[in-house]
Amino acid sequence: MATYDHTTGQGTAGHPSRKRGVYVLEKTVDIAAVCTAGGISALTAADIIQVIDIPAESYIIHAGAEVITALNGTSPVLDIDFAAGDDFVDNHDASSTGYAAAGTNGHVDYTAVTTFSNRITATDTIDVKVGAGADDVSTGKIRVYVILADISGVDETDPLQAVTF
Repeated sequence: MATYDHTTGQGTAGHPSRKRGVYVLEKTVDIAAVCTAGGISALTAADIIQVIDIPAESYIIHAGAEVITALNGTSPVLDIDFAAGDDFVDNHDASSTGYAAAGTNGHVDYTAVTTFSNRITATDTIDVKVGAGADDVSTGKIRVYVILADISGVDETDPLQAVTF
């Protein structure tokens, strides 16, 4: 059995200096501003706010939300995911401040959720679905964040092809 070293050119001491790193995207959503921009007085059942653009060829490590200012209304809750789902945050009570827990269906770091894939192959948006018992959420602020890595090709050629082993 032979071993072939194909690591030449990756940087120094194993550090991938030519590659992209992990980064955070975040957006603070002011519910009152969303209502004003939409020409409405309050969000209604299952209204969806597209919050963060996710580039194609990304790997999501974690996503979540922090309620900065509690949402008003009757029993306000948040779901966060792609396509208005609830894989990141599921039914979080947004009537008080703090970080949203994953919830009963929420994605937990490195844990398989059957409806979620960490690898994003096409451009998409992370959505927040706001719910309330009386369709009356008109104020509050939430910060949505995602930790991701760009996994698109940096150099999709083989610069070591001519190397003789």
